[in-house]
Amino acid sequence: MEPNRLTNRILLGMLLLLLAASVYANDMAAVNQAVRIKDFNKAFRICHELANANDKQAQYKLATFYRNGLGVKQDNKKAFQWYQRSAEQGYVKSQYQTGKMYHHGIGVKMNRALARSWYTRAAEKNDRRAKKALLSLKGQAGGVQPKKNNESLFAVVRKGQVEKMDAMLDKREAINVVDNNRNGLLHLAIKHHQDTIAKRLIDRKINLNSRNQRGMTPLMLAVINNKLSLVRALVESGARLQFKNKDGNTAYKLAVRYRHRNISSYLKARTSVDVSSVNPSTQSVERDRRARQQDILLKQGPYKGWTPLMVAAWTGDQISFNNLMRQSVDVDITDTEGYSALMRAAWKGHVAMVKTLLNKQARLDQQTKQGLTALMLAAREGHAAVVSQLVARRADTNLKDRIGQTAIMLSARFGHEQVTRVLCQIQSVDVNLRRKDGQTVLIIAASYGQRDVVEVLLQCGADPLLQDKRQQNALWHALLSGHQSTAQLLLHDKTMLDAYNQEGSTLLSVMAVRGDVANVTMLHAAGADLNQVTKSGNSALIIASKAGHEKLVAFLIKEKANVNIRNKFGNTALMQAAQAGHLVIVKKLVKAGARLSIRNSDKYTAMELAQQAGYKNITDYLQSQDKGKWLGIF
Repeated sequence: MEPNRLTNRILLGMLLLLLAASVYANDMAAVNQAVRIKDFNKAFRICHELANANDKQAQYKLATFYRNGLGVKQDNKKAFQWYQRSAEQGYVKSQYQTGKMYHHGIGVKMNRALARSWYTRAAEKNDRRAKKALLSLKGQAGGVQPKKNNESLFAVVRKGQVEKMDAMLDKREAINVVDNNRNGLLHLAIKHHQDTIAKRLIDRKINLNSRNQRGMTPLMLAVINNKLSLVRALVESGARLQFKNKDGNTAYKLAVRYRHRNISSYLKARTSVDVSSVNPSTQSVERDRRARQQDILLKQGPYKGWTPLMVAAWTGDQISFNNLMRQSVDVDITDTEGYSALMRAAWKGHVAMVKTLLNKQARLDQQTKQGLTALMLAAREGHAAVVSQLVARRADTNLKDRIGQTAIMLSARFGHEQVTRVLCQIQSVDVNLRRKDGQTVLIIAASYGQRDVVEVLLQCGADPLLQDKRQQNALWHALLSGHQSTAQLLLHDKTMLDAYNQEGSTLLSVMAVRGDVANVTMLHAAGADLNQVTKSGNSALIIASKAGHEKLVAFLIKEKANVNIRNKFGNTALMQAAQAGHLVIVKKLVKAGARLSIRNSDKYTAMELAQQAGYKNITDYLQSQDKGKWLGIF
């Protein structure tokens, strides 16, 4: 390869990696933002998509969601599985967590040896928690830590095994034992969402007011995890309301901070502390109190850096929103990430608030640090009514975010058919715009398997022949992502079937590499040429024979694919199968008429290649078929 061409390919590869990193960073920023404002369903959905794409950090975050029941039903087994997948890719946080779950038998059978192995891997990367855990394991081996029966009791509580716990406690096991972090059994039951265990421990008169190293009582943990029934059970059984953790927060303050209104109302009615200063009776003072409380949240809580108007627009608090709008607040102020109140309202689909803000001349096309607009956010979340309002006010439909995505691209990616239809019917919308990696909205929809959206886009004039920077069109992306039903919508043009990508491969050849009989069958039925070769001269049969895909080879032979095509090195399908040791395929090819006497560019026959590779069975078979004819074709 010429030096200039090699350099260009290297630079292009680096550019594609940077673009991929940019897309990933954008998605992870969305995950972190969703977590910050406690939109765990959104965070889980994005993380699940990234984790399935084998991203180790996303797998770690997804495991944490499963571990704590955030945005999904709590499931320790799935948490362990995702931690382990991430750990196997070398992610140090996941290596520690995998060790921890083996150590304590959470979501997997307890195994000290495997726990030590994973802790060691994390400790070698200077993870302090792992180093501490290794010392703990060593101490347990020497009898320094709590007895094994107490450790088993901790594991039983974490797993929610009520009958085993009762049996152990009936044998006079100590009920008020604590672990290395001074968490008691009740702490652990609440942390691991084992509500039945927690209530049984309360009935057994466990110490309700024990504190762990952070000063947290079981009541505080129940508040943070929004467990009203446990909060009631604890308070009615004697849990102390006035205790504070090391940050100076009582259970009531934690309920206010985390905006668990049912719990804060219950605790306010039961607490003996004076809360009248934060709840005056008159309406005018109440508005001032609400604003002051919001200011405190903005400094300390999950809405740090937001204005009260943004909080109201996000949470749908119409009363606070109306009060603030009457005070002539600045509607265009943005938070540290560039989001305005209009963007927050559009994101959450609060139609009335969006309309009010637009009437107050809120900036339509203001963009966040990621380049997102109110229209993009509404389109991404599928809020058709909000999209219609913004479009009616002439929001710019072709603005792009930092990676080049428009509103309709975001709508299509997440499968919002109605929003996509609204946008593509607007004359100003360009359905063939490209983002930075060259992908169009049709390619994006196809790659995510959004079949209904693809159908809408085709009706709106999206060009299926357009290719991204890797010279792959929408049909390529649909099949490469495993979306066959979506691909079927794109098979109407034979030009798409014969196109080459940047590496010189055809779509048929890529499916042959995978051994994908179903898609090769579909492409052939649509008119794909089975004998078309790649830029390297490889036909689908040569590729399948080398890879050992017996079923695909059988299909190609049945459909009369040419068995004697040679690639640029002169190799035939028979040579590739013989050299790779695939006897079954060799026999199929010989039976179909593959010529044994053909020699490649290095003057070797298929039998000689098999002999060099050490496949005596194939050598013997080919020799028996040759019948003594050794006249080579050069």
